[in-house]
Amino acid sequence: MVDTNLLIFVLLSTLTLVLIIFKTRTKPNLPPGPLSLPVLGHLHLLKQPFHETLLNLSHKYGPIMLFRFGVRTAVIITSPSLVEECFTKTNDIVLANRPLTPSLKHFSYNYKTMGAAPYGELWRTLRRVAASELLSTARLDSTTHLREHEVKLMCRQIINQSSQQVNLKSWFKELLFNITTMAIMGKRYYGDYTNVGDLKQVLAFKDMIEEMFKLIHTPNVVDLLPVLGWFDFGGVEKKVIGLMDRVDKFLQEVIEERRRIGRCESGIMVDKLLALQQQEPELYTDEIIKGFILVKLYFFHFYHILVNEFHFFL
Repeated sequence: MVDTNLLIFVLLSTLTLVLIIFKTRTKPNLPPGPLSLPVLGHLHLLKQPFHETLLNLSHKYGPIMLFRFGVRTAVIITSPSLVEECFTKTNDIVLANRPLTPSLKHFSYNYKTMGAAPYGELWRTLRRVAASELLSTARLDSTTHLREHEVKLMCRQIINQSSQQVNLKSWFKELLFNITTMAIMGKRYYGDYTNVGDLKQVLAFKDMIEEMFKLIHTPNVVDLLPVLGWFDFGGVEKKVIGLMDRVDKFLQEVIEERRRIGRCESGIMVDKLLALQQQEPELYTDEIIKGFILVKLYFFHFYHILVNEFHFFL
């Protein structure tokens, strides 16, 4: 039978030793920043417009500031020259990783997409494929005919409706979207000249995309306070999982359709990736291909944001 007094003595000694080590531990050389709240950190400072909030804080704490958003630590840099230094050959590898949050996990096939994968062999492979096969000058030239075709269709539609008031913002949104989807999978989903053939599929795709972009901008507090994930706080993660099940099913259907067609149409990204899959099936899995499609759709979302932000040009 264990002696109670001995057990108490051992526990107190261990606790004292831990406190001494914790108290005398060398503190890391961290940048300055505002005082943080327990648990929440600096979340209470996230006020809109966020860029003005950071600018005002940088006047007080300098161009390099430390913030804590829940369990996530962030270093905010407001100096262009210091930002440039972060991307030199010396420092870029250190800063190559992204926080592995629950939302990013679901939106990136378990961190297997470009921009989400941790630095390592997969990251280098995705970057190499993107640079040589998807984002190269040759790739851009191969899709020239697609862009020209879409612009001609848009101009034709605008001319047909010239007697009415024309909303150029919506036209440019459709143009960007159709250029993106045509380059990815050879299909148009917007306008009078959709080539899908199934109206239900068109509507389902539009609904899926709108929901995906909406959830991308929906804050998920679980990303900052993972312990709340046990209770699915806010219900965001459940919505993301449900959406990505639909997205995965749709993308798999796209791959199977292009695989059945069995041709490599110039400029179609999925065709190119399927051709590479035949050469290296262990590398270019269907999951990796779906990840590349998702990244391209995310790019379209950024284009859409730019159109909205610079609406004064339209």
